[in-house]
Amino acid sequence: MRAAMVRAYGGPEQVVTGLCPDPVPGAQDILLRICASPVTAGDRRIRAGDFPRGMGVAARLVLGWRGPRRPILGNAFCAEIAAVGPGVTQFRPGQRVIGQSGMRMGAHADYLCLPERAALAPMPATLTEAEAASLPFGGTTALHFLRDRAALWPGARLLVLGAAGMVGGMAVQIGRILGAEVTGAARPRSLTHVADLEAEALAMEALAQTGRRWDVILDTTGAAPAALWPLLAPGGRMALLAAGLPEMVQSLTRRAVLTGTAPERAADLAQLAAWAEAGLLRPPVAACLPLERAAEAHARHEAGGLHGAVVLRCG
Repeated sequence: MRAAMVRAYGGPEQVVTGLCPDPVPGAQDILLRICASPVTAGDRRIRAGDFPRGMGVAARLVLGWRGPRRPILGNAFCAEIAAVGPGVTQFRPGQRVIGQSGMRMGAHADYLCLPERAALAPMPATLTEAEAASLPFGGTTALHFLRDRAALWPGARLLVLGAAGMVGGMAVQIGRILGAEVTGAARPRSLTHVADLEAEALAMEALAQTGRRWDVILDTTGAAPAALWPLLAPGGRMALLAAGLPEMVQSLTRRAVLTGTAPERAADLAQLAAWAEAGLLRPPVAACLPLERAAEAHARHEAGGLHGAVVLRCG
Protein backbone atom coordinates (compact mmCIF):
# COMPACT_ATOMS: atom_id res chain seq x y z
CA MET A 1 0.00 0.00 0.00
CA ARG A 2 0.98 3.67 -0.32
CA ALA A 3 1.71 5.66 2.81
CA ALA A 4 3.02 9.11 3.74
CA MET A 5 5.89 8.53 6.18
CA VAL A 6 8.00 10.69 8.49
CA ARG A 7 11.31 9.12 9.55
CA ALA A 8 12.90 12.16 11.22
CA TYR A 9 11.58 15.33 12.86
CA GLY A 10 11.78 18.43 10.71
CA GLY A 11 10.04 20.45 8.04
CA PRO A 12 7.39 19.33 5.53
CA GLU A 13 10.16 17.91 3.33
CA GLN A 14 10.49 15.07 5.86
CA VAL A 15 7.16 13.69 4.62
CA VAL A 16 7.85 11.06 1.94
CA THR A 17 5.26 8.92 0.17
CA GLY A 18 6.29 5.33 -0.48
CA LEU A 19 5.18 1.72 -0.36
CA CYS A 20 4.90 -0.48 2.72
CA PRO A 21 3.26 -3.84 3.51
CA ASP A 22 -0.52 -4.02 3.74
CA PRO A 23 -1.78 -4.50 7.33
CA VAL A 24 -3.35 -7.87 8.15
CA PRO A 25 -6.37 -7.92 10.50
CA GLY A 26 -6.41 -10.25 13.49
CA ALA A 27 -9.46 -12.07 14.83
CA GLN A 28 -10.93 -8.96 16.52
CA ASP A 29 -9.68 -6.41 13.98
CA ILE A 30 -11.13 -4.36 11.14
CA LEU A 31 -9.23 -3.61 7.93
CA LEU A 32 -10.11 -0.11 6.74
CA ARG A 33 -9.58 1.27 3.26
CA ILE A 34 -8.89 4.91 4.03
CA CYS A 35 -10.80 7.27 1.75
CA ALA A 36 -9.61 10.57 3.25
CA SER A 37 -7.62 11.80 6.25
CA PRO A 38 -6.79 15.36 7.34
CA VAL A 39 -3.40 16.71 8.33
CA THR A 40 -4.15 18.00 11.82
CA ALA A 41 -2.34 20.22 14.30
CA GLY A 42 -1.26 17.02 16.06
CA ASP A 43 0.27 15.65 12.85
CA ARG A 44 2.13 18.90 12.29
CA ARG A 45 3.50 18.93 15.83
CA ILE A 46 4.71 15.34 15.65
CA ARG A 47 6.28 15.78 12.20
CA ALA A 48 8.07 18.96 13.29
CA GLY A 49 9.04 17.73 16.76
CA ASP A 50 7.34 20.93 17.93
CA PHE A 51 5.96 19.82 21.26
CA PRO A 52 4.21 21.99 23.88
CA ARG A 53 6.45 24.09 26.09
CA GLY A 54 8.11 22.03 28.81
CA MET A 55 7.05 18.70 27.30
CA GLY A 56 9.70 18.08 24.63
CA VAL A 57 11.70 15.41 26.47
CA ALA A 58 8.63 13.49 27.62
CA ALA A 59 7.09 13.62 24.14
CA ARG A 60 10.25 12.30 22.48
CA LEU A 61 10.48 9.47 25.01
CA VAL A 62 6.93 8.44 24.11
CA LEU A 63 6.90 9.14 20.36
CA GLY A 64 10.54 8.62 19.37
CA TRP A 65 13.74 10.52 20.06
CA ARG A 66 14.95 11.51 16.58
CA GLY A 67 11.77 10.78 14.69
CA PRO A 68 8.36 9.12 15.12
CA ARG A 69 8.52 5.44 16.04
CA ARG A 70 5.29 5.15 14.08
CA PRO A 71 6.29 6.90 10.85
CA ILE A 72 2.80 6.88 9.27
CA LEU A 73 0.95 9.77 10.86
CA GLY A 74 -2.77 10.57 10.66
CA ASN A 75 -5.29 10.03 13.42
CA ALA A 76 -8.68 10.94 11.89
CA PHE A 77 -10.25 9.43 8.82
CA CYS A 78 -13.20 8.47 6.66
CA ALA A 79 -12.97 4.87 5.44
CA GLU A 80 -14.71 1.87 3.94
CA ILE A 81 -14.43 -1.43 5.79
CA ALA A 82 -12.47 -3.74 3.50
CA ALA A 83 -12.42 -6.87 5.70
CA VAL A 84 -13.11 -7.97 9.28
CA GLY A 85 -11.61 -10.66 11.49
CA PRO A 86 -13.69 -13.75 12.35
CA GLY A 87 -14.43 -12.44 15.85
CA VAL A 88 -15.85 -9.07 14.73
CA THR A 89 -19.61 -8.73 15.27
CA GLN A 90 -20.42 -4.99 15.02
CA PHE A 91 -19.12 -4.23 11.53
CA ARG A 92 -19.18 -5.78 8.06
CA PRO A 93 -17.28 -5.20 4.81
CA GLY A 94 -18.63 -2.37 2.71
CA GLN A 95 -19.72 -0.13 5.58
CA ARG A 96 -18.47 3.46 5.46
CA VAL A 97 -17.27 4.90 8.75
CA ILE A 98 -15.49 7.82 10.37
CA GLY A 99 -13.02 7.24 13.14
CA GLN A 100 -9.88 7.95 15.12
CA SER A 101 -6.87 5.71 15.60
CA GLY A 102 -5.38 7.15 18.79
CA MET A 103 -1.64 6.79 19.30
CA ARG A 104 -1.57 4.07 16.64
CA MET A 105 -2.00 6.84 14.03
CA GLY A 106 -1.45 5.34 10.55
CA ALA A 107 -4.35 6.98 8.67
CA HIS A 108 -2.16 8.71 6.05
CA ALA A 109 -2.13 5.50 4.02
CA ASP A 110 -4.31 3.39 1.79
CA TYR A 111 -5.15 0.90 4.56
CA LEU A 112 -5.30 0.85 8.35
CA CYS A 113 -6.03 -1.97 10.77
CA LEU A 114 -7.85 -1.22 14.05
CA PRO A 115 -9.53 -3.29 16.77
CA GLU A 116 -13.32 -3.49 16.70
CA ARG A 117 -13.49 -1.47 19.94
CA ALA A 118 -11.80 1.55 18.30
CA ALA A 119 -13.58 4.91 18.04
CA LEU A 120 -15.73 4.37 14.94
CA ALA A 121 -19.16 5.56 13.81
CA PRO A 122 -21.17 5.45 10.57
CA MET A 123 -20.19 8.11 8.05
CA PRO A 124 -22.84 10.85 7.72
CA ALA A 125 -24.45 10.61 4.29
CA THR A 126 -24.78 14.41 4.13
CA LEU A 127 -21.01 15.00 4.06
CA THR A 128 -18.36 14.51 1.40
CA GLU A 129 -15.50 12.14 2.19
CA ALA A 130 -13.19 15.09 2.91
CA GLU A 131 -15.73 16.68 5.26
CA ALA A 132 -16.44 13.39 7.00
CA ALA A 133 -12.72 12.79 7.55
CA SER A 134 -12.43 16.26 9.11
CA LEU A 135 -15.29 15.69 11.54
CA PRO A 136 -13.56 13.54 14.24
CA PHE A 137 -10.49 15.59 15.23
CA GLY A 138 -11.94 19.08 15.52
CA GLY A 139 -15.36 17.80 16.51
CA THR A 140 -14.33 15.59 19.43
CA THR A 141 -11.94 18.25 20.72
CA ALA A 142 -14.57 20.99 20.69
CA LEU A 143 -17.27 18.70 22.08
CA HIS A 144 -15.11 17.53 24.97
CA PHE A 145 -14.01 20.97 26.10
CA LEU A 146 -17.31 22.78 25.55
CA ARG A 147 -19.85 20.19 26.65
CA ASP A 148 -17.92 17.97 29.06
CA ARG A 149 -15.29 20.23 30.61
CA ALA A 150 -16.75 23.75 30.49
CA ALA A 151 -20.38 22.53 30.79
CA LEU A 152 -21.47 25.16 28.24
CA TRP A 153 -25.09 26.14 28.82
CA PRO A 154 -27.79 27.78 26.69
CA GLY A 155 -27.32 31.53 26.65
CA ALA A 156 -23.67 31.39 27.78
CA ARG A 157 -21.28 33.81 26.10
CA LEU A 158 -18.64 31.79 24.24
CA LEU A 159 -15.48 33.24 22.69
CA VAL A 160 -13.52 31.04 20.26
CA LEU A 161 -9.99 32.21 19.45
CA GLY A 162 -8.80 30.97 16.08
CA ALA A 163 -12.37 30.50 14.91
CA ALA A 164 -11.47 30.16 11.23
CA GLY A 165 -9.35 27.05 11.69
CA MET A 166 -10.12 23.34 11.72
CA VAL A 167 -10.87 23.06 15.45
CA GLY A 168 -12.09 26.63 15.89
CA GLY A 169 -14.64 26.31 13.09
CA MET A 170 -16.06 23.20 14.71
CA ALA A 171 -16.12 24.87 18.13
CA VAL A 172 -18.14 27.78 16.74
CA GLN A 173 -20.76 25.42 15.30
CA ILE A 174 -20.93 23.13 18.33
CA GLY A 175 -21.21 26.17 20.61
CA ARG A 176 -24.25 27.30 18.63
CA ILE A 177 -25.76 23.80 18.77
CA LEU A 178 -25.37 23.84 22.57
CA GLY A 179 -27.25 27.14 22.68
CA ALA A 180 -24.42 29.59 23.40
CA GLU A 181 -24.04 33.12 22.08
CA VAL A 182 -20.88 32.63 20.02
CA THR A 183 -18.19 35.15 19.17
CA GLY A 184 -15.42 33.98 16.84
CA ALA A 185 -12.09 35.80 16.87
CA ALA A 186 -9.72 35.52 13.92
CA ARG A 187 -7.34 37.51 11.74
CA PRO A 188 -9.03 40.29 9.75
CA ARG A 189 -8.76 38.38 6.46
CA SER A 190 -10.71 35.47 7.99
CA LEU A 191 -13.61 37.39 9.53
CA THR A 192 -15.95 36.81 6.57
CA HIS A 193 -15.43 33.06 6.94
CA VAL A 194 -16.25 33.26 10.66
CA ALA A 195 -19.39 35.26 9.93
CA ASP A 196 -20.43 32.57 7.44
CA LEU A 197 -20.44 30.14 10.40
CA GLU A 198 -23.20 32.34 11.87
CA ALA A 199 -21.08 33.70 14.70
CA GLU A 200 -20.27 37.25 15.66
CA ALA A 201 -16.85 37.89 14.09
CA LEU A 202 -14.19 40.01 15.79
CA ALA A 203 -10.55 40.64 14.93
CA MET A 204 -8.15 39.09 17.45
CA GLU A 205 -6.44 42.46 17.92
CA ALA A 206 -9.72 44.19 18.84
CA LEU A 207 -10.78 41.93 21.71
CA ALA A 208 -9.13 43.90 24.48
CA GLN A 209 -10.69 47.14 23.25
CA THR A 210 -14.26 45.84 23.41
CA GLY A 211 -14.40 45.91 27.21
CA ARG A 212 -16.51 42.74 27.05
CA ARG A 213 -16.20 39.47 28.97
CA TRP A 214 -17.17 35.93 28.04
CA ASP A 215 -18.34 33.01 30.19
CA VAL A 216 -16.25 30.46 28.29
CA ILE A 217 -13.14 31.09 26.23
CA LEU A 218 -11.82 28.33 23.96
CA ASP A 219 -8.35 29.14 22.64
CA THR A 220 -6.87 27.19 19.72
CA THR A 221 -4.01 29.63 19.14
CA GLY A 222 -1.73 29.15 22.15
CA ALA A 223 -2.27 32.66 23.55
CA ALA A 224 -0.82 33.34 26.98
CA PRO A 225 -3.43 33.00 29.76
CA ALA A 226 -2.38 36.40 31.11
CA ALA A 227 -3.79 37.99 27.96
CA LEU A 228 -7.07 36.12 28.34
CA TRP A 229 -7.91 36.75 32.00
CA PRO A 230 -9.29 40.27 31.35
CA LEU A 231 -11.69 38.73 28.80
CA LEU A 232 -13.08 36.08 31.17
CA ALA A 233 -16.25 36.75 33.14
CA PRO A 234 -16.30 36.00 36.89
CA GLY A 235 -16.77 32.26 37.38
CA GLY A 236 -15.92 31.59 33.76
CA ARG A 237 -13.82 28.78 32.23
CA MET A 238 -10.84 29.03 29.91
CA ALA A 239 -10.03 26.02 27.66
CA LEU A 240 -6.42 26.15 26.41
CA LEU A 241 -6.09 23.64 23.59
CA ALA A 242 -2.43 24.41 22.83
CA ALA A 243 -1.33 24.45 26.48
CA GLY A 244 2.24 23.79 27.54
CA LEU A 245 3.47 22.40 30.83
CA PRO A 246 3.14 25.72 32.76
CA GLU A 247 -0.52 26.03 31.78
CA MET A 248 -1.16 22.39 32.65
CA VAL A 249 0.32 22.93 36.10
CA GLN A 250 -1.81 26.05 36.48
CA SER A 251 -4.92 24.04 35.65
CA LEU A 252 -4.27 21.89 38.72
CA THR A 253 -4.68 24.87 41.02
CA ARG A 254 -7.10 27.11 39.10
CA ARG A 255 -10.50 25.61 38.35
CA ALA A 256 -11.03 28.16 35.60
CA VAL A 257 -8.20 26.75 33.45
CA LEU A 258 -8.94 23.67 31.34
CA THR A 259 -6.15 21.75 29.57
CA GLY A 260 -5.42 18.21 28.39
CA THR A 261 -6.56 16.14 25.43
CA ALA A 262 -9.96 14.92 24.30
CA PRO A 263 -10.80 11.22 24.64
CA GLU A 264 -11.68 9.23 21.53
CA ARG A 265 -15.13 7.69 21.98
CA ALA A 266 -17.48 6.08 19.49
CA ALA A 267 -20.44 7.73 21.26
CA ASP A 268 -19.00 11.19 20.64
CA LEU A 269 -18.41 10.42 16.96
CA ALA A 270 -22.00 9.18 16.70
CA GLN A 271 -23.27 12.44 18.22
CA LEU A 272 -21.24 14.51 15.76
CA ALA A 273 -22.49 12.37 12.88
CA ALA A 274 -26.10 12.84 14.01
CA TRP A 275 -25.68 16.62 14.06
CA ALA A 276 -24.13 16.48 10.59
CA GLU A 277 -27.01 14.34 9.31
CA ALA A 278 -29.45 16.92 10.72
CA GLY A 279 -27.67 19.72 8.84
CA LEU A 280 -26.41 21.39 12.03
CA LEU A 281 -22.71 20.68 11.59
CA ARG A 282 -20.44 20.86 8.54
CA PRO A 283 -16.65 20.63 8.93
CA PRO A 284 -14.81 23.35 7.00
CA VAL A 285 -12.34 22.02 4.40
CA ALA A 286 -9.66 24.33 3.01
CA ALA A 287 -8.06 21.93 0.50
CA CYS A 288 -8.10 18.30 -0.61
CA LEU A 289 -4.90 16.79 -2.04
CA PRO A 290 -3.85 13.31 -3.21
CA LEU A 291 -1.74 11.25 -0.81
CA GLU A 292 1.35 11.78 -2.98
CA ARG A 293 1.20 15.49 -2.11
CA ALA A 294 1.28 14.89 1.65
CA ALA A 295 4.40 17.06 2.03
CA GLU A 296 2.53 19.94 0.38
CA ALA A 297 -0.39 19.38 2.74
CA HIS A 298 1.98 19.70 5.70
CA ALA A 299 3.50 22.86 4.18
CA ARG A 300 0.07 24.44 3.80
CA HIS A 301 -0.77 23.57 7.39
CA GLU A 302 2.59 25.01 8.52
CA ALA A 303 1.93 28.28 6.68
CA GLY A 304 -1.34 28.78 8.59
CA GLY A 305 -4.18 31.07 7.61
CA LEU A 306 -6.36 28.15 6.55
CA HIS A 307 -10.14 28.19 6.67
CA GLY A 308 -10.56 24.57 7.68
CA ALA A 309 -8.77 21.28 7.15
CA VAL A 310 -6.22 20.19 4.56
CA VAL A 311 -7.30 16.66 3.64
CA LEU A 312 -5.42 13.82 1.94
CA ARG A 313 -7.25 11.54 -0.50
CA CYS A 314 -6.16 7.97 0.14
CA GLY A 315 -7.29 4.45 -0.77
